[in-house]
Amino acid sequence: MAFLHWRALLLDSPSLRGASDGTHTRYQEAFCRTLCLNQFPPKWDDSQKWTAICYHVFASLINERLKYLPLDRELRLYINADLNITPDARRQILRQDCGSRMTARCFYLTEEGGMGMGSGFMAPGDIIVVPLGCSTPLILRLEGSSGEYRVVGDVYIDGYMYGEAAHQWKHGKRKLEVFMLH
Repeated sequence: MAFLHWRALLLDSPSLRGASDGTHTRYQEAFCRTLCLNQFPPKWDDSQKWTAICYHVFASLINERLKYLPLDRELRLYINADLNITPDARRQILRQDCGSRMTARCFYLTEEGGMGMGSGFMAPGDIIVVPLGCSTPLILRLEGSSGEYRVVGDVYIDGYMYGEAAHQWKHGKRKLEVFMLH
């Protein structure tokens, strides 16, 4: 059910309203990378393959378990996609590659159109930072009027992992800021 809810949030986002098919496809690929925190199995080594697998797994399992729940046209196309994945393999993909990574996390969209998954304690108004020397982005929350921040938890944000944020900073696309932690 989280998949359907999160996908609905994505499809209703301002970034996708009236977007081209190419933009829509890129966002769907980012969504599926986010569901597994960009740690999909090596045999599906690119975003396009993983997106097809991911949509097939969720659509077919929802269709099996919740037959009364209507799926949109796009998801219905994935139910019987010929991807050579057995029912047992679908359940394993759901449990190991997505479910274990989604546990206690919530999906989010940023004001800039980014997406990711973070602590279930995150809230609107929190900010995401990539501290220098830190291997993962963090969620910060402003505490009172003192200008100090509290660390809420770690976060996955598509496009800012694996040194991508530092690369953007070095090339002038992001600015360096200082935060006082509480």
